[in-house]
Amino acid sequence: PIYQKSNYFKGCGEWGLGVVHTFGNVESLHGNLQDLIDRTQAIVANPRRGNLTGFYISPESFHHNFLYYDLVTELAWNPKGVTLDNFLRRYSIRRYGEESAPEMAAAWKLVAETVYGDNEAANPTPTYQDPLPMATGSPDTAFTQEVKKRIGYIPKLRKAVAMAEHAANVWPTKKEEKQMPTKKYAIDLLDDCVIAVASTPSWLEQHAAEELARYVQAMTGALLPICTWNSAQRKEAKSLVFVGQRFKDEGTEKFVIKTKGTQPKTLMLIGSRPRATLYAVYDFLEKECGVGFFEDGDHIPKKTTLRFGPIDRTEKPYFTRRVAPSPCAYTYTAQFWGVEEWKTQVDYMAKRKLNTFYWTRGGGTGMART
Repeated sequence: PIYQKSNYFKGCGEWGLGVVHTFGNVESLHGNLQDLIDRTQAIVANPRRGNLTGFYISPESFHHNFLYYDLVTELAWNPKGVTLDNFLRRYSIRRYGEESAPEMAAAWKLVAETVYGDNEAANPTPTYQDPLPMATGSPDTAFTQEVKKRIGYIPKLRKAVAMAEHAANVWPTKKEEKQMPTKKYAIDLLDDCVIAVASTPSWLEQHAAEELARYVQAMTGALLPICTWNSAQRKEAKSLVFVGQRFKDEGTEKFVIKTKGTQPKTLMLIGSRPRATLYAVYDFLEKECGVGFFEDGDHIPKKTTLRFGPIDRTEKPYFTRRVAPSPCAYTYTAQFWGVEEWKTQVDYMAKRKLNTFYWTRGGGTGMART
């Protein structure tokens, strides 16, 4: 890696770790997931890393290898504690739902052991670009050995496809939703609940509250009213969700998700800055509600209840600058986009907690915080 050859950019100020995928616009399934986790965790644990503050996601095209990029965005937020098995489990819940998730996670595990677990396949070269077999006439070249190895992946991949087909055909049948006992839940979002914001919320805090209301309605059909903290509606509510900035932590995007109180039962989705508050909402929707945010669209589970036990967790990013995409992606894909496609891309970045947008115009490049 370049950072090792350059002695971790010693004396150069801040620097960022970059992931270059789809080099040459190769969009086949490729990339070593476990190696990506291992390398990222090793460098953040290395005391020689210096002033490593950024994580750059640099695809040369968009909208493919969705599982790979979901892992990349998770590592960009905080690589500490990430394991491949746990990632595949949570990805499957968000993508396919609770019932299908165990079988789908097992299927993805097989893919991770083959095409997503091969360093050679991580930088695939089209077969016609390899001159060795033609030049040597030997059946025992590195090229032919690589072909044999990849043919060996087929049994596991066939098994993965069969498992995915089974999960798609069997598990989506209607099942009774598990009910949390009344005495154990800390808040019920469908029991006379309102979303409260500050008396004069920033536009981003208001947007965060509206996003929470929108996704709750998409999941349940219920529209939670949004009111200000000082309103009579908030004071009379049986349950409430407060969305806003309630503490300062300079230079960070820390957020807190916490239940508290009984009169009313309260869920706090708060951040150190308005953008962190938005991250708290999206994180709650993903990890507590099972909503999935993906580059090709959202997965929104249908629910009849939204009851939650006690929650008390705080998150803070490791990398202060989380950048996507790259100029090449514009050349291959995004130069043909209209306004709506760009809105979708920026929304996706916010949902995956990426905070810096790498843009290009007229041959020049630049960056802007989202």
